[in-house]
Amino acid sequence: MNKDFIDESLEVYSEFAKHLLKISNKNDLLHLSLTNINTGLYFEDVFNLEKLNKIANNYSNFSTIESITKTLYELIKKNQFQLTTGENSMLLTFLNPVKDLPELPIPLPYIETAFCE
Repeated sequence: MNKDFIDESLEVYSEFAKHLLKISNKNDLLHLSLTNINTGLYFEDVFNLEKLNKIANNYSNFSTIESITKTLYELIKKNQFQLTTGENSMLLTFLNPVKDLPELPIPLPYIETAFCE
């Protein structure tokens, strides 16, 4: 196992519900998932370096998935992100990143409803 392997979860809140956010790096890919605590709905997206560079507007100072995961994990621990709802997606935005990592809005496929049956 890579010494920089990270597999962590924490509770986060959207406009409508509490979620479990999980971040991990496996096989040189960044995995981000959200689980709605109330409904159990689960969504995951996987990012490689190329996809992350596109999200960051072709900002190309990303070195490895491991270093990105570690940075994102540190930002999550410090609550340096915001979780917002969008049309058919959740937007996880990491704010004020450390050196060489820009503000990184990460869209996750998601359908959020205001009411649970």
